[in-house]
Amino acid sequence: MLDVHILHNSSSTRVTGRVYALVDPDGVIRYIGSTLLELDKRMSMHRTKELYDGSASPLLRYVNSRGGFDGWTIR
Repeated sequence: MLDVHILHNSSSTRVTGRVYALVDPDGVIRYIGSTLLELDKRMSMHRTKELYDGSASPLLRYVNSRGGFDGWTIR
């Protein structure tokens, strides 16, 4: 995980984002993403999206064709 600190506009407000990987049960990185959320919340959003619209993206089509996110991890 890489924490990225971004100064927003001209203010001194800091935003911390994370670059993360979704790893399949075989240990293969299948997706790299970024988020401002905690990683467990972001993984939950991936799982929810897969349940409600499993064809929304190539990642979700791949996950759906292999039985869902069981055994996947987020790093």
